[in-house]
Amino acid sequence: MPCYKTLSLEIRDPGRRKRELMDAALLSYTRALEQLLRQCREPVLELARSDRRVTRAQVQALADKDMLRALNAYGVQPFKDSLKQDFATILLSFAARWQKSGGRAGYPCVRLEPEEADERIRALTDACDTAALSAAELRGRLEAVLAHSGRVHPLYFGRYAAARDYCLLYDPETGRFFAKLHLLNAKNRLSPAPAGRELRVVAPGLPPARITADPRRFIVVPLSFGKAQREVLRQALDRPQILRTARLVRRGDVYRLVLSVEVSCNACVVPQATMGVARAAPGLACTVCGKDGASPANAMLSAEGGQMLFCLAKEITARALAARAQVVLEANGGRGDGFILRGGVPQPEVFPAGQYMRLGRILRYKLVEAGLPPPVFVSGSGLNITCPRCGAVTHKNRLSPQMFACVSCGYASPSAFVGSRNLAVRLQKYAGNKVPVYVREENGVRRYFNDTLGFSCTVPEKDGDAPVFYELSLMAKSRREAWCDGKKYAMLCKLRAAEDIRDAVRWVPVK
Repeated sequence: MPCYKTLSLEIRDPGRRKRELMDAALLSYTRALEQLLRQCREPVLELARSDRRVTRAQVQALADKDMLRALNAYGVQPFKDSLKQDFATILLSFAARWQKSGGRAGYPCVRLEPEEADERIRALTDACDTAALSAAELRGRLEAVLAHSGRVHPLYFGRYAAARDYCLLYDPETGRFFAKLHLLNAKNRLSPAPAGRELRVVAPGLPPARITADPRRFIVVPLSFGKAQREVLRQALDRPQILRTARLVRRGDVYRLVLSVEVSCNACVVPQATMGVARAAPGLACTVCGKDGASPANAMLSAEGGQMLFCLAKEITARALAARAQVVLEANGGRGDGFILRGGVPQPEVFPAGQYMRLGRILRYKLVEAGLPPPVFVSGSGLNITCPRCGAVTHKNRLSPQMFACVSCGYASPSAFVGSRNLAVRLQKYAGNKVPVYVREENGVRRYFNDTLGFSCTVPEKDGDAPVFYELSLMAKSRREAWCDGKKYAMLCKLRAAEDIRDAVRWVPVK
């Protein structure tokens, strides 16, 4: 599976006219996206209530031709494909949260017009005056309303192309890079570009950017960036296929083009050990174990400042490279990992789940850039109350926030490293547990199924097992969603990682 990193490039000193065009495009895109979200609220809730996994195809089908045609009033003709993709991504995330929370997730909103925000603020204050809302609830809801009032959503470019969406241009004489952004519809085209320096399109062969006498539907803006970003863009001159999607973002008076860039791995280190990195207090606990689970080496990792996560990612990558280790992380940010004790015991400040998830996204490409495999995410449920020696799972194992002592086998250790030790040895445990596929024989045919994976296949008895392995392989390779919800995620990882899928599956006969 390819890995991607983000590259943030500042748009350098755009003039007044270009600022106006970018602001207009961002506002139109945001309003059109909000309109789509509002129109599809009930159909999406109906899909979420079905208790089945909502697919991207189902969500995109909700935005029919008539609905998309009505968006022309916002002047977003250049962004129709991007809007559908952005819309589907937002609602897929909402549907997953809604199902996981039992219907308590709030419906997404990307913008409130100032008049709407004023009305909602009045309604909230009235509810507080009548005691229908507490002061704490009022503050939380007011913050949400103010955060969306007048907000502009980043403009998504769903593809890299010279004739639409966006592309990069390069000046061979000065070594500078520019962005070509298609922001305008046919009605608002600009006059032809004046003759100037000859720029090259960052595409195979670096073809020249054509200058025509036709009106323009794009603008060209200079880009500003640091040494690390320049190195990646230099690689793109030779391998332009690494450039993928992008977003135009405005923060205050600064405009940025945030690129998604594919990270290539020229030489992959074959792991000789595993390294678990778990949440601890106040930083991260790191444990390296050999493949047999012996000789653990522990370390506490911490960093401060605005670049804290990147500093931690750099240190984790260096340690993994030195130990030739496969990094193992907790899925879902480590929520439910048992680090926080029950019953009013004073708790240390644990590494936040949100920051842990962002660290995982950074490590996806940092490790690959260093020649290591990407991190493996495994379920963190009960991680810090599980005995690394015998596997006993009970809250009684945690004597205190600082001490772990297994009530079954007597294993004792500082509690900070129990989670990371369990992560480091969990891959070995997973390797011994094959994916169960249940088999039921009826009227001369066999039905193979696994409800957790959503897999079902029926074949005649005479055909044997080969068609089933083929269907399993297709399913595992076609599903690329970043699932991190326990058994399903673990089973998919096992099927994808197997050199021979037959070695990862066991049959379970049922009646």
